[in-house]
Amino acid sequence: MQIKNVASCVMIVVAFVFFLSGASLAQQKKGDVEITAFSSGFTFSFGGDFKPTSLSGSGVFFTSQKFQSFALGGEAGYFLTRKNKIGGGLAVSAIHFSSCTTTFDDGEITGETCGSDGSAHLGVTAFYR
Repeated sequence: MQIKNVASCVMIVVAFVFFLSGASLAQQKKGDVEITAFSSGFTFSFGGDFKPTSLSGSGVFFTSQKFQSFALGGEAGYFLTRKNKIGGGLAVSAIHFSSCTTTFDDGEITGETCGSDGSAHLGVTAFYR
């Protein structure tokens, strides 16, 4: 039964790719406008929560971390001729990172330090192809 499910999923993907491949065979002509959108992905990482079973020891620490990021963008181009295109685009990306470090000495938590940082970026492009 599982093989049939996998086979039908593969067939759907193959049909989808075949259906979309027709657009890639189209020929551009003067005056055409091409718009593209892209993403380099979304990342969410939560981890590093190491919890020791024993707090014995001296100067020992553990760290927890969280990380999120994404990037999106798009371009538009105008065909001056069938083989020459001019255009531009925008891209936006953002990242956020936070971590906490907990230290302990001889079974007692002696401190916790937390910090976070983030940034956002906007990119502008121009091109001639």
